[in-house]
Amino acid sequence: MADVVDLVKKWVAATRELADASAAIDADRDRKSTSPNGALRSQIVVNRSALKRIDAAAALLPEESRFQPNSTEREANTNYRSALVSLRHGLEAQTSINERMVSLEGLDFIMASGEIMEQILKTRGELDAAWAALAPATHLMTASLVDVERVTDGTLQHLRLTTSQRQALLDDIERAFPKAPSRVAATLSGPLNAIAVIKNVLTGPYRPADVR
Repeated sequence: MADVVDLVKKWVAATRELADASAAIDADRDRKSTSPNGALRSQIVVNRSALKRIDAAAALLPEESRFQPNSTEREANTNYRSALVSLRHGLEAQTSINERMVSLEGLDFIMASGEIMEQILKTRGELDAAWAALAPATHLMTASLVDVERVTDGTLQHLRLTTSQRQALLDDIERAFPKAPSRVAATLSGPLNAIAVIKNVLTGPYRPADVR
């Protein structure tokens, strides 16, 4: 039980880092620039900052050895780490492309344009897939919260958390994400939707483990 509580606490802290990285990337995308190279340089700076946040998020997650082999908690943690690795790879690739575009001028840029466009599209797809990978990791996280061995009236109705543990996790979420939504929405970023899913399970119809 303690491992599940610790995992969720660290998962919330890691997702805070990821949400900040996502918000900065989105804000930079919407920012107007007076020149193409200005926009590229700005994205390079933002991506480098985002990479540091992704590393910070990875450092916050528990070691795999904390969990039983083949456990839902371990799988959730592994999937989250994999998503972070994919995000790092995609942002590094995007930064490398941008640095190359800034360095090229005139005919050199024209000659390389086709190859660069191909790289941009490939990297964009990889980044979209990496952000999307948060969804299955979050699904596994929610599954680790529900007591699948305790069936009441033919249905799963209980969390694996006591009343105090559930409230402590909700307090952690509120501190990290003030007024966080408890429902997913198309207008929310991947990290905020992940938090919404977890909050929905904790505040939903499931009863704490110490309530009959």
